Amino acid sequence: MSRVSILGLCLFVTGCAGFPFSHRSAPPSPETLVLHYDFSRGIQNRAVDLSGHRNDGILLGNPTVVPGFAGKALRFDGVKDYIRVPRNPSLEPQELTAAAWVKVNAFPPEFALLIHKRNTSFYNDEDYDLQIWPGGIVRMVIANNAQSRLDSMDRIATGAWHHIVMVFREPEMRLYLDGTLTAIKQHSLPLSHNVQSDLLISATDDPRGAMALFLACDLNEVWLYTSALSDGGVARLYAPKAGRPSK
Repeated sequence: MSRVSILGLCLFVTGCAGFPFSHRSAPPSPETLVLHYDFSRGIQNRAVDLSGHRNDGILLGNPTVVPGFAGKALRFDGVKDYIRVPRNPSLEPQELTAAAWVKVNAFPPEFALLIHKRNTSFYNDEDYDLQIWPGGIVRMVIANNAQSRLDSMDRIATGAWHHIVMVFREPEMRLYLDGTLTAIKQHSLPLSHNVQSDLLISATDDPRGAMALFLACDLNEVWLYTSALSDGGVARLYAPKAGRPSK
């Protein structure tokens, strides 16, 4: 079974009352960590950013608190639930790592978004994306006029916790599942940021229509870094919970 590590993101939910505080191991490269949610406690309908960069997320729909891989998790129904993180320059780096502990509860009929940030294009509008496809494929997408897609060689399973991580430093894209590099590809263009687009978790805000491509999943932890973590950095991010059994 593979686990999934997503871009260096960590989220804290302030929108669900009653989360007990739980100790978390310090992530690698804390100086480049710009978003961290761990959903261990909540206040109102917000995900509290633990990175110190004030990238709190707004909980939309009705995500619910459930037992997580460690501590508490947030459950998204795949129909209307998502997190919107208001635009902030700290979320528009030149290189990045996005990571998450996620349990997909049902594969989407087409594909669904785990993390999504738009560029200024009408087509190929992915600044950086983490996508979940039928059959357990995890896809990393970066677009700057030309779109680059990187699919995981390994597959994730529904009903099991995985650590997913996406890493980009020009000219290289890397994708990790459960602490292990699963795919690598060249992309010789920089990230293309849109200063008017928010960061979305578990959905997309396609400018041609309504919110869509919701992901039915539980999220235990999310991180976003403005640096490209090394293989060792990804392994350290994964290791604190790697020995725990899936639930």
